[in-house]
Amino acid sequence: MTVKRKTIVIAFLFMLIACSGFTQEKNQAHLSFRSIFQEGIVAGESGTDLQLQLVNGVTYKILFAGAGIGLDYYYERSVPLFLDLRGKVFNRPSAPFLFADGGDSFLWQKTKEDYQSSSSGGWFYELGIGYEVHINKKMKLLFSSGYSYKSLSTTINTMPWILPPPKEAIYKYDYSLRRISLKAGLSF
Repeated sequence: MTVKRKTIVIAFLFMLIACSGFTQEKNQAHLSFRSIFQEGIVAGESGTDLQLQLVNGVTYKILFAGAGIGLDYYYERSVPLFLDLRGKVFNRPSAPFLFADGGDSFLWQKTKEDYQSSSSGGWFYELGIGYEVHINKKMKLLFSSGYSYKSLSTTINTMPWILPPPKEAIYKYDYSLRRISLKAGLSF
């Protein structure tokens, strides 16, 4: 993991910890801590796979901002770390909302092939629309759909037994995975 990626991971972890320090006080009802857990599917040219997300952040009136971590099994298993921004369209308990997520995606490979010299994740983002259903004072049910993007990079050495390999034996593949996302979740 490069220094840049380590810095990003540490920054996201501190943001998650900082967000968990906010508490709800009765005299400060406009600013409140909120957690969102979502699961769903992402579908694209390479099939359909599972996606899980956990987001912690703060709500102010109809706006939400938070930091999240996920597990994305599409094409290659990865762990996205991202910022999540949401806004309700109407100021009602049950209302539609718009969302935008963006950050970095880290590969979590099961096994590395002999010919694979390196693999890495890249950018991750999602844009979409959803609907928030008010269940009780603290819990809401969420449904959303949107466009999702994830990038990956793989370097393949076709002659792994030769060190260092000749330049013509190394191939780099960059993947831009575009897919549709359908999720359901809980907010509390």
